Amino acid sequence: MSQTPSKPMIFHPTDFSQASHAAFQHALRIAIASASELGILHVDQEEGKSSRHDFPKVRETLNAWEIAEAPVHVSKVISHDADPVDAALSYLKSHPANLIVLATHQHDSRVRWLFSNVAEPIASGSGEPTLFLPHNGQGFIDPEDGSIQLRNILIPIDTDPNPQCAVDSAARLASLLGCQDAEFTLVHIGASSETPKVQTPQHGNWQWHHLVLEDHEHDVVGTIKKLARDADSDLIVMATAGHHGFLDALRGSTTERVLRHAHCPLLAVPH
Repeated sequence: MSQTPSKPMIFHPTDFSQASHAAFQHALRIAIASASELGILHVDQEEGKSSRHDFPKVRETLNAWEIAEAPVHVSKVISHDADPVDAALSYLKSHPANLIVLATHQHDSRVRWLFSNVAEPIASGSGEPTLFLPHNGQGFIDPEDGSIQLRNILIPIDTDPNPQCAVDSAARLASLLGCQDAEFTLVHIGASSETPKVQTPQHGNWQWHHLVLEDHEHDVVGTIKKLARDADSDLIVMATAGHHGFLDALRGSTTERVLRHAHCPLLAVPH
């Protein structure tokens, strides 16, 4: 990124779909909790096809959530550009983001957001943590009242990439959202002697569980998916080894394959 934002910024690119609306609700709730600015961008490739009336209604949402005053400034921008990538990266250049929140459209063969000609360079252009909301999946923000339902957090860890950034980001988000009773499960699939050591922050009544599965026959992706479902995880947090942008390392990686079939949001954190 070319500059450090003077105030925290959440960036939410939207295509006005139902899946994007769920991502908007998460972006708005996190922005309120962190007193961040919220930048919402829609790229209209056919000028005049979209208008500001198509954007999600912030005031109506806050009224439904019974949040009268919220310390959040929301910018809604329509870019009339033939190239959505150029438009989004131009926005990010002048409005550096601390977090990207977007929806994914899951298919058997791939996650459309990751591989589309639009979303991949948008996310990689930021190099910041990205919260993916799975299409038809369950989020941790109640759309009716804005309440936060983030309790069970699964963090798969390995020696490479260093998982401390994922642990820290998970703890930071839980603290930010006021989750006093969060339970974090650190899972390492492999030899116990290779389990990475991490620092686990303490806050409220947090509980940290450590799970090591030494069976080398484990299907890593399948095991993570099963653990997340069995524990009814509200969030999966994974470190990624990006260099120019974390999605360069996500494609075909364990993180991407977990996201492909995730039933809950996934926070990808670049190392």
